[in-house]
Amino acid sequence: DNCPNDSDNDIDGDGLCGDVDECPNDPNNSDNDNDNICDDIDDCIGAYDQCGICNGDGTWCLTANISIGLVYNQNNDQVVVEILYDSPLSIGGFQLSLSGVNILYTAEGASANAGFNIAHNDDTIVAFSPTGNSIAPGAGLLTNIYVEVNDSETCLYDVVLSDNDGDQINAELGYCKLLPCIDDDNDSLCN
Repeated sequence: DNCPNDSDNDIDGDGLCGDVDECPNDPNNSDNDNDNICDDIDDCIGAYDQCGICNGDGTWCLTANISIGLVYNQNNDQVVVEILYDSPLSIGGFQLSLSGVNILYTAEGASANAGFNIAHNDDTIVAFSPTGNSIAPGAGLLTNIYVEVNDSETCLYDVVLSDNDGDQINAELGYCKLLPCIDDDNDSLCN
């Protein structure tokens, strides 16, 4: 018996007894990343990045900032809410909601420059490029949202950002902002 101390003997047929074979289930004894874990049982053949992703590029855990910029009265009925971004990754699409307002339409900003289609309902917008365009990493005006005021302040919520592959980007949200008082009938009360 070539392997007297091992009842399984040489189960992978590599000529090494199972009790001394570092990779008893792999005839090639592969350990391509030299981490002393046989490739057939290694959770990651390579290296984990700072985000904990096997062979990742370190971008999965990066965070973008989405915030409300200026809020100003465009005319007697409409208020403009600037949405700002600061992202280390390309933005392939986004969804966000604003409290305290009814959204009328959007215009300008990096999303318009990238050719994003933007749809909205009362308080939520969804934006993406049907042709695969994205907003380059950086900071600036994401879009202007033209709104009717329903409350004294507006806040961002339910924000979802995705990169150009559709993977979600972590997002931190800025502070709420006060909304201007619209007093169309001059009764000293906000409409």
